[in-house]
Amino acid sequence: MRVTLRNKNTKDYWNDRWKNAPPDALPSNDDFYPMCFVKDLIQTESLSAGGQFLKHKFLEAGCGNGRIMHYCASRNIDITGIDYSVEAVNNLNTYYPALKVTHDNIFNTSFKDGVFNCVFAFGLYHNFCYLDAKRALIETNRIMKNDAVLCCSFRADNLQSWLIDMTKSSRRGATDFHKLNLRRAEIHTL
Repeated sequence: MRVTLRNKNTKDYWNDRWKNAPPDALPSNDDFYPMCFVKDLIQTESLSAGGQFLKHKFLEAGCGNGRIMHYCASRNIDITGIDYSVEAVNNLNTYYPALKVTHDNIFNTSFKDGVFNCVFAFGLYHNFCYLDAKRALIETNRIMKNDAVLCCSFRADNLQSWLIDMTKSSRRGATDFHKLNLRRAEIHTL
């Protein structure tokens, strides 16, 4: 496991990023990351649900500017989004009030046990130190139904991510946590 540092704490980084970025519109192409995985999962779940698919409840944890939420909502999927960035939630509620988005924390959400059939969490867990990522995954498991699906991403500890980190001049001299870079076995252990 390798940790990447930055010059700003994680919460301030994401608030600044979402403050300065417009909310996402409906993606025009679903053949690229992360939409390709969302599309595949939705198609698989739809086929396996035997007509009950539209009764499934989905969550996008760390929804940011709403790309996945737009995609799912356009397909009549019951999806809720949460983010701990006040800026992201305010943007989505202002520009897209029909989307169900709330300010919440994946360490201790306001949801009851076993609510969701599927949780999307792209670019979320690796933004936490190891123990916090573990806490977030425990909470995610709590709010998922027993047969639910977690569709998420982690940053790989590989040559490509190491080179990117080494070439980012803005990270030189950084002291604040940025992300976890994990090997496959570490992801499975987590």
